[in-house]
Amino acid sequence: MAMRFVFFTSLPEVGGHTTITLGIVRLVRRWFDGVLVVVKEIPGHGTSRAALEALRMMGVEILVLDGAAGFPRASQWAALMRWRHPAVFLAMGMRHLSPILAVVLGAKRSVYYHITHDLNRRVASSLRFYANFFTATGFISPATERAWREAEGRGMRTFSVTQPIDWQPGEATAVNSGGPIRFGFIGRLNEGKGCAVLARFAGTCPIGCSLRVAGSGDYAKRFQELSESPQPVKVRFDGAFSAGDRAAYLADFFADIDYLVVPSQDELEGIPTVILESLGAGVPVVVTRAGGMRAFDFPGFGCGAAGCIEVVPKEGVESALSRLAGGPRPDPTLKRECRAYFRERFSDEAVGALWETVLLSSRS
Repeated sequence: MAMRFVFFTSLPEVGGHTTITLGIVRLVRRWFDGVLVVVKEIPGHGTSRAALEALRMMGVEILVLDGAAGFPRASQWAALMRWRHPAVFLAMGMRHLSPILAVVLGAKRSVYYHITHDLNRRVASSLRFYANFFTATGFISPATERAWREAEGRGMRTFSVTQPIDWQPGEATAVNSGGPIRFGFIGRLNEGKGCAVLARFAGTCPIGCSLRVAGSGDYAKRFQELSESPQPVKVRFDGAFSAGDRAAYLADFFADIDYLVVPSQDELEGIPTVILESLGAGVPVVVTRAGGMRAFDFPGFGCGAAGCIEVVPKEGVESALSRLAGGPRPDPTLKRECRAYFRERFSDEAVGALWETVLLSSRS
C-alpha cells in the first residue's frame, strides 16, 4: 500500500513558518510515495511564491486554500478526498481547521505541531481539544513541552523535536583575522524580537564593533539611520532578502560575523531557525532566556561546550554584547564546537531520527 503524507501549514512571505515547512518536507519526502502540502494563507502575511516553487521542485502536490477565510471550496474538498487515509497527517498550527482536516482525512497517524511557546488559556484549551483528533501533540522546544506537561498536559501523548533547517551550511566559515568584534541579527525588526534593545546598544555602546542587520519591520528606519551615523558601533543594514537568494545570503552573512544575536523579548518565541543555522555555520550565539529558548539551559539539550550558546536574561543583552565587544574573537576551536553541537542535535541525521520516530514508529 502506498505511503502518503499530508502536511497542513502556511507559507508566509516572511517568517519562520515557511522555513520550517520547507525543512520538514525536504527531510521527510524520501519516506513517502506521495506528499500533499495544504497551504492556508494567514491574513496580512501573504503566501511565498518562491516557497511554492521550492515545494514543486521537491515533487510534492500543493493545494492552496483560497476560499473564504482560507476555508476549502467545494472543488478543494474534492481534491482532499483523493488523499483520504494517508499514512500520516501533520498540522502545523492553523487553528480549528486542523482537527476538521484530521477527521476528514482519517490518517493512520495524525500529529499536531505547536511551534511557539504560547500556552495561554485559549491556546491550552485548543491543545486539549485537539488531543481528541490527533495521535500526538508536538512542541518545537523541550522547554515548551515541559511547561505544557507541568501545567496542562497530563495524560496527553506529547513529544518535542526541533525543526530541520532548510539550508545546508558549508564546512568552513571565514574567520575574522583582525579588527573589531562583528555581531549579526536576522529577523523581523520589531519590539518582540528585541530590536529596541539592539538599536539602543548600537547607538550607545562606546566600544568599537560592528553590527550587521537583515530583515524588515518597524525598526528598519532606525537601523538605516544608525548605518548612516558615525559612531563606535558600525551598523550595516541589509534590509530584507528574498527567499530565492536565501542560501547565498546566509553563507555570506555568517562568514561576516563573529556572534549571532537573538535578543528576543517575546515570551511566545519558540526556537528561531536562525540559531540552528548559525551553529551549523560555526558561529556562536547570544540568546535571551525567553520562551522556548530556555531549553538551551537544559542539560542534554544545551551545549556542554562553553561559548557556543550564551543564554542571558532579557534585560542583560546590552551588557553581554559590551563584554563580548571588548573581548577576544572566537577562536577556531569554538567554531568547531558549534558545528559539532549542530551535528549532534540539529543536523538532518539527528533531527531526522526523531521525526522518523514521531511520524512512522508505532512506539511514538
